[in-house]
Amino acid sequence: MKTPVLSIVTDLSDTRWLEYILVEFKRINLCQADIKIVSLADEQAIGHSNKIFYSQRFCSGFCVPQRQILPNGKVHYIKGDLYVLDQTIEDDERFTCSYDIFWNAFAFLSRLEEYQLAQNHRSSMSHRILHPRQDRHSLTIPIVNLLFNRLEDLVTRNFPEITFGVSAKPRVEFSHDIDYLSKSIQFMAKQSILNAYDFFRFFPRFGDMGKSFLKSVSFLFSRPSYWTFEYWEEIEKRYNTRSIFYIHAKAIKKNFLTWIIDPNYDLLNHPRLQKKLKDLLRDGFEIGLHGSYYSAVDGEIMAKEKAILEKVIERPVTKIRQHWLRYNELVTPYIHNKLFEYDSTLGWNDRIGFRSGCASQYHPYDHKNKKGFEIIETPQIIMDFNIYQSLVLENKYFMGIALDIISKLDECKSACVAVSWHERACTSDYEWHATYEMILERVSQLWGTPHEESHDHLRVKNENLV
Repeated sequence: MKTPVLSIVTDLSDTRWLEYILVEFKRINLCQADIKIVSLADEQAIGHSNKIFYSQRFCSGFCVPQRQILPNGKVHYIKGDLYVLDQTIEDDERFTCSYDIFWNAFAFLSRLEEYQLAQNHRSSMSHRILHPRQDRHSLTIPIVNLLFNRLEDLVTRNFPEITFGVSAKPRVEFSHDIDYLSKSIQFMAKQSILNAYDFFRFFPRFGDMGKSFLKSVSFLFSRPSYWTFEYWEEIEKRYNTRSIFYIHAKAIKKNFLTWIIDPNYDLLNHPRLQKKLKDLLRDGFEIGLHGSYYSAVDGEIMAKEKAILEKVIERPVTKIRQHWLRYNELVTPYIHNKLFEYDSTLGWNDRIGFRSGCASQYHPYDHKNKKGFEIIETPQIIMDFNIYQSLVLENKYFMGIALDIISKLDECKSACVAVSWHERACTSDYEWHATYEMILERVSQLWGTPHEESHDHLRVKNENLV
C-alpha cells in the first residue's frame, strides 16, 4: 500500500525550523504518512488533497495562521492546560486552527526563551525561577505533547486516510547522580548553606523554622555512610527496574571552585567503586557520565572524563547528565552532540516540570545551524531536590504534583521521562527515599514491568520532508 502524503503548503522563505518540528511530530506521535513542505507557489502541482496551508493570510480549506512572534514572557490558555505564546492567536474564524500550532510547538521544544537569554548573555542556570516566562504553572505542563496531540486530532478529522500509530506504554528512566561517597568537609559546607536558606525561607512559620534549625544541627554531627548502592539496587529490583547511575570521573586537578562544587571522589583511585560499577553493569543497571562543572563548557575536559569512565567500566559510555544540570546554551549541546548519544541534563534544579515542554524523548534544536541535534534528550522532570530542597510550599504538595505528572504520562505519545534521586537521599541526613519508592510503585501499578523497546524510531531523518 502506498504511503499517504501530508503536504504543508507555506510561503515561508526559511522552512528549516518547520522541518525540524514536523520531524519531531512525525516521530513522537507516530504519524504514518510522508510529510512534505511545499512552496505556496507550487501548490497547484500537488496531486493530492491532504494539504495544510500555513500562511499569514487565509488561503483555503485546512489553514493554520502563520504568527512567528518571539516570546515575551506571556502565554494565553486556549482550553484546559493547552496554552500558546502571546499574540500567536488568530481571530479570523476561517482558519481551521485559531493559533499558530507549528510555531508554538517549535518555540517550546527548542526552548527559544532560554536561547534568547543566551543571546543576551544571560542564563536560567537550570533554575525555573530565573526563566523569563511569567506563568510558572505552564512549565509543569507537557505543552509540546498537547500541541502535537491537537495537531494529530485535526489531521485525522480532516484527512481520514492519514493514520497514527498506537503509542507504547510510557517509560520512566530512573536514575541517580552519584555526587558524594563520604561526608566531606566541602559537602558539609555546601549543604549547611542550603540548610540556612531553608531556615530563613520558613519565616515567620516559627514551628517550621525550629524544625529546620534542629535538622541543620543534626546534620553537622551525624556521620551516615553515603555508600548506598545496595539500597537502590534492592528497591529497584523489587519493582523489576534497573536505573542509570551517573558517575563523576575527575579529569583535572582540583581548584577551589571544583573542590566546593564537583563530586568528592576520584574514580581512577577508587577500586571499590570500580568494582561496584562493573557489578552493576552485570546486573543490568546502566552507567552514564556525570559531567563536572567545567566540562559543560570545555570539550577536552569532557572527552577526558568520558575516556576515564570508559576505561574503568570497559565499555562505551553513551549517556550524560551534567553536575548541577549546568548547561550553556551556546556551548554544552555541541559538546554533548559530539561525544554522546543521550543526554538528560535539561531539567530544573528548583522545581518539578518540563523544561522543554515535552514528556517524550526528542532531538534538541541547534539554533545556530537551524537543525536538530543528533543527540537524544530524555527530559528530567522530577528530582529529589525539586521536592525537598529550596521550596516555599509543603513537601507533600510537590509529592502530589510529582505523582500526578507520572499518572498523566499516558496522555502523551511516546512518553519517556527521567526521574533522579541522589545517592545520599536514603540516609538519615535526608530520608527522601520514600517518595522515590512511591513513584516506583505508581509506575509499576500503571504500566507494570518497564517497557523495553528499540530507540530506532527516535532517529528518523528528514528524508520525508522536502
